[in-house]
Amino acid sequence: MNILIAEDDPVGRLTLQAMLKAAGYQVTPASDGQEALDAWRLTAARVIISDWMMPEMDGLELCRRIRDARTPLYTYFILLTGRSGKESFLTEVTAIAAGNLHTCALLEDKTVVCWGDNNVGQLGDNTTTQRTDPVPVRGLS
Repeated sequence: MNILIAEDDPVGRLTLQAMLKAAGYQVTPASDGQEALDAWRLTAARVIISDWMMPEMDGLELCRRIRDARTPLYTYFILLTGRSGKESFLTEVTAIAAGNLHTCALLEDKTVVCWGDNNVGQLGDNTTTQRTDPVPVRGLS
């Protein structure tokens, strides 16, 4: 199985690549989201392990573009992040789901936040503005 790695930190990329190769996987490395998208189009990797924060294109945008491609075979996407501390809402996330157009997270306090495409108001924030930052979803808890 071919696994595509998208990681801008060379040490992290090489470490993950070595671990996956030692486990018997074929690995295609990429140093940013755009390079990963180009590699995915060529390799048709079924699994992508991506850093969240990268130059050129971040991991969330990479996931969105792959979902938008609507290929017949599903691509599994694992999103990694080094973000930590109180400034990151990820410390409160219980579960996360990424769809074709937006992503939602269930927080420890049982509230739901979403971000991404909002063309028909599906994020529940009474707008049709695309959101890059999480917004609380009304009526879900």
